[in-house]
Amino acid sequence: MQGNHDRSRAVTRFGDGTPGRRRSLALHVLMALLPGTFWLYQGEELGLGDGHVPVGRGADPLGAAEPGESRDVARTPMPWRPGPGLGFTTGRPWLPDGGRGEPDTVAGQVDDPASHLNTLSRLLATRRRLAHLVAATDEVSRIALDKPVAAYRRGGLWTVANLRDTPVTDVDLSAAAVFDTDDPAVDPDRPRTGRVRLAPYQALVLATR
Repeated sequence: MQGNHDRSRAVTRFGDGTPGRRRSLALHVLMALLPGTFWLYQGEELGLGDGHVPVGRGADPLGAAEPGESRDVARTPMPWRPGPGLGFTTGRPWLPDGGRGEPDTVAGQVDDPASHLNTLSRLLATRRRLAHLVAATDEVSRIALDKPVAAYRRGGLWTVANLRDTPVTDVDLSAAAVFDTDDPAVDPDRPRTGRVRLAPYQALVLATR
C-alpha cells in the first residue's frame, strides 16, 4: 500500500500536484500485479494530496501537540461532488473539507476518460479481466530491458514503468500493451505493440498469450 490514515498522502509525499499524482499512479501499476491484496487508501483513486486543515480546526491529538505531525491532512472527508459537505454529509463533518475543488471530486472526474479516477478504474478492470494469466503463479521475475525502465513479469503479465523525470525513447515492447496510464484507448481489446516513447512516470501493463 502507498498510504493510510496515519501519514501524509502519497501524492504529497511524492512531490505533490501533477508530478506526485503521476509518480503515485506509476507505483500503483507496479504494485497491481504483485501477489496478494492490492490496497487503495480512500482518495488515492482521485489522486488526492493532503487536505488543508486550518489551525484550530483539527481533530488529531498528535497534531495538537505537534502541528507538523498532524494526521488530519489525510483524513478530510471524501469529495464526492462540489458543494457544502462534498456529497459526504449534509451535516458538519469532523474535519473541514480539505480545500477540495471540483477537479478533486468524483463528479469532476467521472466523465473524463483520462482522469485519475478512470485511469485507476481501467487498471483494476484490466487486472480483473486478465487475472487468469497470473492465477497459476506467485513468482515475480525482474526483467532487464535495454532501456532505463522498471519492469517485472508475473505469469503472462508484465509491468513496465519509466520512473525518471525525463522521457525514455524507443522502448521495444516484447508483448502487447493492454493498459497505458497515458492513453485511455489502450485496453485488452485494443492492444499496442512495437516501440514506444515513455513520458516521465508513464507505466504500461503488457500481456503474453
